[in-house]
Amino acid sequence: MKRALVSYSSDSEEEIKETNTKRMKLLPKLSSTLVVEPPKDDPSLHQGRVRTTPFVDGQFATHAYVSIDLEQNPRLKSFLEEVLAEVDKTESNVFRLFNTENDANPVASNSGELHLSVSRPLYLREHQRDNLRKRMRQLATESSRFNASFASFSILDNDEKTRSFLTLEIGAGHEELNTLSTALNPLLRELRQPSYYIQARYHASIGWILTTEEAGPRFSKQLVQRLDLLYGERLRALILEAEEVHVKIGKQVSKYQLGAP
Repeated sequence: MKRALVSYSSDSEEEIKETNTKRMKLLPKLSSTLVVEPPKDDPSLHQGRVRTTPFVDGQFATHAYVSIDLEQNPRLKSFLEEVLAEVDKTESNVFRLFNTENDANPVASNSGELHLSVSRPLYLREHQRDNLRKRMRQLATESSRFNASFASFSILDNDEKTRSFLTLEIGAGHEELNTLSTALNPLLRELRQPSYYIQARYHASIGWILTTEEAGPRFSKQLVQRLDLLYGERLRALILEAEEVHVKIGKQVSKYQLGAP
């Protein structure tokens, strides 16, 4: 005689489900100190700038550059102050990229240095940061200190076309800067980051204006020509001593001396 298969209703299973449900309901809320809120962008606190890359928790804005210390080069600093004073005569809403002695409320992010970039703006994950630092330390050790000079004034826009920069383009020293930036490319490809520009124009930015509004300010077409006429000869006579390469990741800056063992 075949016995019918019977599906028993298990009271114990229902009790377990009910207990688990109660436990889930009783779980405490995650502390607010453990919740990372994205920063609130306030253009009024950043000279009107708006974040062009969305905030991602655990991602760090990164930049590699050769630093030129203006405090160690008072002649260069005085010259740049003179140039920007001339710019202010005809251009409006120009923000400086370094602080001067007459600034009552210094806001320049570069403070007392010029940046000769050897990378684009990068965005690294937390586990990628040491890879870049290690590679840059190695490149600094393999490189030597060098002298550089400026060739001309120019106007360059950022990739997002949100800001326009008054820059000093490099003449002598271009080869050394290109060697540094090119040597970073294999690592940047591994990290899925963009390489530096193919037609590289190494430069130092000294001032900028917002270009996000169609009716907003623009550098006048005659500015570069006027500055070259007034200051071109003195600009090209300046000698820059490139001694350190810096890597800024978030707010932390790592410094490596060129040619140091």
